[in-house]
Amino acid sequence: MSREDGPVFIRRKFTIPEPQDAVLVNLADRHYQGNVSLCLRAAIEDHRESLNGQGKLATQRLAGQVDSIRIQQEEILDEITEIRGEILEVPQDEIASSKRLGMSDEMWRLYSRMNEAKRPLRVDDLIEQLELPLSRVQPALGQLIDQAYVVEIEEGSHRYGLPGYCQTGGFNE
Repeated sequence: MSREDGPVFIRRKFTIPEPQDAVLVNLADRHYQGNVSLCLRAAIEDHRESLNGQGKLATQRLAGQVDSIRIQQEEILDEITEIRGEILEVPQDEIASSKRLGMSDEMWRLYSRMNEAKRPLRVDDLIEQLELPLSRVQPALGQLIDQAYVVEIEEGSHRYGLPGYCQTGGFNE
């Protein structure tokens, strides 16, 4: 079949169904610069290698890659489990303080009391209900106002509440 100067080509005439011809032409266009004969020769060689067991090497390579991916997946799952464990080890007081939106204890107490009250409160009400001195209530209230967590209901009314209740009329129930 092969001479010293190169392979001998034999012309064959055969028929194939139109759908297979379309696939053949498409593959030839995409991978063999439109050369249908070259595409057929490559397909025959590939099929021969598969039948002779040379496809086993490719299968073994693929199995090795699958094992590698499985190992990576196990490592990732171990890391996720470790991270979950670290999250569960975070003390509850740290979680609670992170829910305070960066507020000091006094700010959080004032904010929580106003949220529970569902109506505007005067500074005197806050001092009485929280049992805090004016020297601690006033700076905390000022910071809450500066950060827009609390608003004065009416200019000069000295009644304070949460912004959502003021805008929606929630205090006028």
